[in-house]
Amino acid sequence: EAMGEAVEEILGRQEEVARKEQRDRRLAELYAEAQRLHGEHSWQAVVDLFEQILAEEPGYPDPEDLLASSKDALERGRRVAALYERGLRCMEAEAYHEARECFEEVQRVQPGYLDSEELLSRVRSALSPAFTVEVPDLTGLVVSHARRVLSGRRLAVGSQHDVPSESLANGEIVGQNPEP
Repeated sequence: EAMGEAVEEILGRQEEVARKEQRDRRLAELYAEAQRLHGEHSWQAVVDLFEQILAEEPGYPDPEDLLASSKDALERGRRVAALYERGLRCMEAEAYHEARECFEEVQRVQPGYLDSEELLSRVRSALSPAFTVEVPDLTGLVVSHARRVLSGRRLAVGSQHDVPSESLANGEIVGQNPEP
């Protein structure tokens, strides 16, 4: 009888050790999956996996700080999205100074977020003072000379098309858009 109890005790401990080893393997697999998802910037999925891990083992180690950095990235993402939306609303209201501040902060926190770079450029253009340039008459000039004339006024030659002319020599400008 004593022998039977000892055997049962030993078998019970072996089962307990096997269950613990199985649980440890499952937790290690979940952590490895969290590492992979973290590398893919799937922040919410990492947080969700850690909820499973910590529900089973509240003190499970996270030596790479995957959970904390994922939560930080999620919060940063929410903040950037809110700033971006605020910037859009400011643009619509033509509150360009506020819109510029929003999009500059978006670019500082997360460069290249959606089309914030383009929107920031548009806002800066709206804030910059308008200027006018007198467009010179280029008719009769050769293109190389026209380029020099335009570059002095911070302008450039656009598209060109060859057209026949009876009054001008080959290579001279016949017309232009915009007009002088």
